[in-house]
Amino acid sequence: MNRRLAAEMPRLCVENLGNSALLPALFALIRNLSSRHPSGPELIRGSLIYLNVSADDTRKVTVPLSPQSVDIIAHADLDLAGLVFQLAGGYNLLSERPLKMDLLVGARFLKLDSDISVDLSALGQNRQFTGSESGSVWDGFIGAKGMYAFNSRWSFPYYVDIGTGQSDLTWQAMAGVAYHAAKWVDIALGYRYMEWEVGGNFVDDINFSGPTLGAVFRW
Repeated sequence: MNRRLAAEMPRLCVENLGNSALLPALFALIRNLSSRHPSGPELIRGSLIYLNVSADDTRKVTVPLSPQSVDIIAHADLDLAGLVFQLAGGYNLLSERPLKMDLLVGARFLKLDSDISVDLSALGQNRQFTGSESGSVWDGFIGAKGMYAFNSRWSFPYYVDIGTGQSDLTWQAMAGVAYHAAKWVDIALGYRYMEWEVGGNFVDDINFSGPTLGAVFRW
């Protein structure tokens, strides 16, 4: 059995109602757990990702009025929490070094919760507007994962999948470099990209990407 724990610092892009926002992600925690049949090519793989991001912006607009112009200052705060869970079954196609590959078929769940507040100031008066929204989607996907071993210590892990369901399209890709530090642990540095084209009421499109640093434990 393999267990992988990784931390990620991604960039998040959310599109809703024709508007897009790039947000610096505060933290993303990724946990993967996979189990392979001891005497066969079958495997089961699960993954859980928790994402917590926030952003704020202040804009000043000058409205020309007679006899003098009026400055309107708007400050917006956005907090967004996300949860991604996926479970897949797989079959090993290639198991001999240097190339290993597993085919995957599974389902992915995405849930987003957002809170926004806007403060408007003009002529000494302040007004605040708040709102919240949430939604979730289920999708099926097919994919492949594996590694290419350069030598007994260094390897190139990869992962890719694509699917649809309640989303019009969802896909992700990951690649990196891993170091076999001991029989029971590998250290990996990679880059991940995930995207959903939802086209629904709570969000149109969402993607996040960024570097990952993780470890794979075996027992």
